[in-house]
Amino acid sequence: YSFTVDSPQGRSTAADDKLGSSDPDLRAQLGHLKRFVDGFNFIAMAPDVALIQGGVPAGATARVLGEAGRAYAVYLNGGTQADLVLDLPGGSYRADWFNPRTGIIDKTEMFTHRGGSRTVGSPVYRSDVSLRILSTEPEAAALSR
Repeated sequence: YSFTVDSPQGRSTAADDKLGSSDPDLRAQLGHLKRFVDGFNFIAMAPDVALIQGGVPAGATARVLGEAGRAYAVYLNGGTQADLVLDLPGGSYRADWFNPRTGIIDKTEMFTHRGGSRTVGSPVYRSDVSLRILSTEPEAAALSR
C-alpha cells in the first residue's frame, strides 16, 4: 500500500493502515529475515527445545530450529546480551549473530567443540537478535545428538 504513483519508492503514507502495513522498515526487516532463512536447508529443520540449556536473559524468550549436527537457527526476543549454553554435538562450527533490524552480522565466532555444553556469547543488542550456527564439516549430516 505504500507504493503509489506519487511514491514509487514505497514511502507513501496515504494508505489506510487497516488494510496492511505500509512501513518501509518492516519490508526491510522481512528482507533481512528472508536472507537469514535462505542460509539454511529450512525444510530439513525442526523445532529443537533441547539445544539451549541456559543463558537466556531474564524475561526473554528463545526459539530454535535445528538440523542436528549441521545447522541451528536461534531467535532471542528480549534482553540486551546473552551467554547461551548450548548442547552441541562434537564438530567444527561457525556462529554468526545477526541483527534482524539491520541485516548485519554483528559478531562471528569459529570454534571446534568436543560435544556437550558450549557457551556462545552474543554482542550487545536491542530487543532481539538471531544466531546462526553452521557446521563447517561436510560429514556433519551423519551426526546426531
